Amino acid sequence: MIQKKTAYKIITVLIGITFVVFLLSRISVKDLLSTLFSLDPLILFTGFALYSCTYLLRAFRFSILLNRSVSVRNLLPIICVHNFFVNILPSRTGEVSYVYLLKKIHARTTGEGIATLVVARIFDFITVIILLFFVGLFIYDVPDTFVDFLWIVYFFLFSLVGLLISLIYFGQSVLIFLNKCMFYLKLDKTKLAIFLLQKGDEIIQSIKRINVKQNAISLCIVSLSIWLVAYTGFYVILMGLGVSLPVQNVIFGAVLILLAGVLPTPGIAGFGTGQAIWTVIYVPLGMTLEGAIISGFSWHIVLLLFSLVLGLLGSFMLRKQCISIFKIFI
Repeated sequence: MIQKKTAYKIITVLIGITFVVFLLSRISVKDLLSTLFSLDPLILFTGFALYSCTYLLRAFRFSILLNRSVSVRNLLPIICVHNFFVNILPSRTGEVSYVYLLKKIHARTTGEGIATLVVARIFDFITVIILLFFVGLFIYDVPDTFVDFLWIVYFFLFSLVGLLISLIYFGQSVLIFLNKCMFYLKLDKTKLAIFLLQKGDEIIQSIKRINVKQNAISLCIVSLSIWLVAYTGFYVILMGLGVSLPVQNVIFGAVLILLAGVLPTPGIAGFGTGQAIWTVIYVPLGMTLEGAIISGFSWHIVLLLFSLVLGLLGSFMLRKQCISIFKIFI
């Protein structure tokens, strides 16, 4: 009998393949290859340079979150490997690589690794929501139904931001509430409950040590810089691929795709579902169906190329510390 995990993996692969086959059937593969190979090397290099800068900024932000106890230089290879796994593994399971490497190389607790990662993601989320709202005020040539639907999205996202911020400031109260629920359900003695409460306490204590209030301004500035640089590189590559959309429409679509990517979507290295989401978002923003599919596949291939190069570079840097990229999940 096939186990549930195995069945899930098989279904994930099949869904991804189905989307890839369906989308490729709507375009000419020759046009896709022509678009990729026509990309100007200078534009490709510029996009790669900007993408690399986001890694440096992320390493700097994690250094702040770790109270400067780990230098940017020592965090950079971890960021390179971490982002590589995030881009190739489904459902963002690659996030665990950062926690593992931080613990393995710099002797940080699992709770501290998760805490810094969670806080970084919260600042990412807040930043991109602000960008989404700002550029959303200037998008044009989109269907009215699309604009009306946005206000529902805004309400949901801003509510979620408020919830995330409250978890940072009232995490201990949340843990106490969870403990009481476990007690009333008579689950407080189970191994899972003990593990969750223990790790939850580690995370909360780590968040307290991060001192978010003191570093809030720095974290906001760095987070904003990360996404401004990232979307500049994204826009440069898309223009090189022949996409002719207003910059605000391009960035607006990119933020929506990023937010959709947080969901546990199936696929192999993001292929299939990623391009389906891309197409659904960018067609109302002004792309043709064929142009959306071609640019979606092209950008994804370029992104994987960038992350592969930097991932291998990070692996080489980690090998000096006796850590192999292939042993991360062993």
